[in-house]
Amino acid sequence: MVKKAKRMISGLLAMITAVNMSCFIQIENVSASSELLRSTFEGNNDGWTARGNATVEYTDKTAYEGGYSLYVSGRTASWNGAMIGLGADFKAGKSYDFSGAVMYDTGEATEEISMTMQYNNASGEVIYDHLATVSVEKNKWTTVLAENYTVPSGATDIILYFETPESTIDFYIDEVVAYGEKSQSVTPTKRGPGDINGDGYINIVDLIYLKQGIMGELSFADFSYYADLDGNKIISSADMTYMVKYLFGQISEFPATSMPGNEPPVDDNYDDSYSENLDAKTLKMCQDSLYRVGNTKRLLDKIQKAKSGENVTVGYIGGSITEGSNAGAQLCYAKLSHQYFADTFGTGSNVGYVNAGLSGTSSVLGVLRAKRDLLSKSPDVIFVEYSVNDQGSLPYQKSFESLVKKCLMQENEPAVIVLVTRSQSGGSCQPQMVAVAENYDLGVISVDNAVSNALKTGVMTWGDYASDQYHPHKEGHKLVAEFIGYYYRQAQLSKNRSTSYEIPSTVVYGDEYATAEMVSVSELKDFNAGSFKSGTSISSFRDGWTHSKNGNTPMTFSVEGRGIFLMFKSNQTASMGTAIVDVNGKQSKVSSNKLYTWGGPDADLAYIQDKSETLNVSISLESVSSDFELLGIGVIR
Repeated sequence: MVKKAKRMISGLLAMITAVNMSCFIQIENVSASSELLRSTFEGNNDGWTARGNATVEYTDKTAYEGGYSLYVSGRTASWNGAMIGLGADFKAGKSYDFSGAVMYDTGEATEEISMTMQYNNASGEVIYDHLATVSVEKNKWTTVLAENYTVPSGATDIILYFETPESTIDFYIDEVVAYGEKSQSVTPTKRGPGDINGDGYINIVDLIYLKQGIMGELSFADFSYYADLDGNKIISSADMTYMVKYLFGQISEFPATSMPGNEPPVDDNYDDSYSENLDAKTLKMCQDSLYRVGNTKRLLDKIQKAKSGENVTVGYIGGSITEGSNAGAQLCYAKLSHQYFADTFGTGSNVGYVNAGLSGTSSVLGVLRAKRDLLSKSPDVIFVEYSVNDQGSLPYQKSFESLVKKCLMQENEPAVIVLVTRSQSGGSCQPQMVAVAENYDLGVISVDNAVSNALKTGVMTWGDYASDQYHPHKEGHKLVAEFIGYYYRQAQLSKNRSTSYEIPSTVVYGDEYATAEMVSVSELKDFNAGSFKSGTSISSFRDGWTHSKNGNTPMTFSVEGRGIFLMFKSNQTASMGTAIVDVNGKQSKVSSNKLYTWGGPDADLAYIQDKSETLNVSISLESVSSDFELLGIGVIR
């Protein structure tokens, strides 16, 4: 009987994938053709990220229009390049016009550059569709154009990117624009049988969910009512048959839909009935800030937990913006958005708050102190903000990804949301942080996008947001809290509802530091401070040590692990010293004289290996007369 059911299901799926996907039910309200994408790279990467072994960065060296373009370099294969994920405005079966300007300044007299589309087809296979290829003369901007391109039916996870057919030249792109019909999904006022994944549509995705449930690959615990299409309380191949008939237009509703008394379960996790009560300017900025909703399963679970009266904690980790600079502890975005969560979803005093923001720090230090300052409080919702403190090099990229992974791996399964800010000059690590968020399917709130767009259109000035180059003032923090509240409301819409979440095994930059954390002296065997004396000048790291300058006897200890981080006070001055770190006979240097630092806590990797074993560590100073405050030791387990 099981084999017969499997053969039937396989046959039905084969039949479905063979037909034109336009037969599936799409509930849309189509407006006139409009601009759906415009990337000008005026002071930021506009959401574009590297594809393969490439580096992408906005530059003022050359431009097709305006003062900036996107520079694509470091390519080791022709398919390496620059890419951007196309959002919900781009629909399978719809037609769009794409254009962009390209140029290169090193290489042969002429080179070819391509604009390409990547997507997953209905069977989950990755497809690469070349939209257009142009022959470009060296040092001459050339337009690449693809008109009336129809996104194939069934396409999902659509990505637009630029590459070359053969060479690995560096090149520039600018003024990337897409036009087409802007479709707005109209979610049914009442979700019913057939809409198994709760996205507001009944289509092949629901068929796949149904197949996976019947085959035992997916639990129906969360949506059995929506999969029971014939209303007999049994989910079987009979329900598959009804789904196929519906998709082919042979029936207009399922038997279960009109059965008396067959009501859906009560679900307080989402509500499509609300309307935004914001002024036009704030609403537009909120919409611009919503970079991606991501998988909402964990967040909706925490919202429901708060609504039911259980204790929930909202946590924040980042730099001085998160800590509350220029606004104070009670008026910073973290406190304001926590209060919104408590007022909206809490039942009294059941929503706790932890703010682990720390001025002048990056995610390198953040991943080490996360357990002590944040995760030990078991937060249920976590916001991660380091976009103006991190840098565009691999140690920061790996640390940010490792911090995200560490948070996701917690036993209480917290929801993790990435918050991206920017500096007055447009500096932001948004591209690398978005790449991490996309890999782990996390929500991204982009203050960068919202403020940048408002500045471009003249809706606001930088002074309306901040009083210095980096830190929002009280009104700026209030605006960021508005963005977070908007994100919560959008996450609850049924079209954004996720029914399951698994941490992916794939990585973007590396998650080697996800198990790294600060250790106490009691965890260090045979500890000897040497020429270091107890105490530091930084209040949050009083248990560290300061080099006495009275001799240079090494600090020594042993510990079990795969690697060692040093945590130290850094500054951009010549007096700051360099530590010589010896681990099992292998030496490295860690300098506390670092660029873009102002006398605050910092961290660097001193040693790492593949397997865990006893690490015998010795720390001394390159110059006995230099300043060095060792704030703590981090160990990669």
